[in-house]
Amino acid sequence: MSWMRGGRQLGVVAAAAGGSVVGFLLGRDERRVSVDASWTTGYTPSVKWDWNWDRRDADSLVKPLKHKPNYNNNNNNNLTNTSHFSNDINNNMIEAREEKLEKERATASRHLIFVRHGQYNLQASTDQDRTLTKLGACLLSSLFHYLSLYVSTYLSTSLPIS
Repeated sequence: MSWMRGGRQLGVVAAAAGGSVVGFLLGRDERRVSVDASWTTGYTPSVKWDWNWDRRDADSLVKPLKHKPNYNNNNNNNLTNTSHFSNDINNNMIEAREEKLEKERATASRHLIFVRHGQYNLQASTDQDRTLTKLGACLLSSLFHYLSLYVSTYLSTSLPIS
């Protein structure tokens, strides 16, 4: 009877090993299809962001140099350039462009205040009927009143402030 106890233990070990092998084989199914986590994976926008959207970048206001400047003034590596004359012209062009850039560089700061209010009548069937609710109009009026009191010297808006 002692051999049966050993056999029972051996059966439990064999069942556990068999279950592990079956789990391993089922878990590594090569036919399984992987799906990316997001629809934006590898997405490149069709229109790139224009960093000069307000046309204040000095580089866009000053004409570029006609020739690529040689910032390396070492004549030892350049066998075709044997005189210092071209380096002087190169330095003068770079300095003149940097002076123009400094002159055109914006000194004022812009503070954009984006106001989002969402109290619209959404039960309307057309866009013309989707107007501000009374609460939305009240919130907008109080916001413009606050802005006119505290930010009026800096505020430029196309909306009437009442």
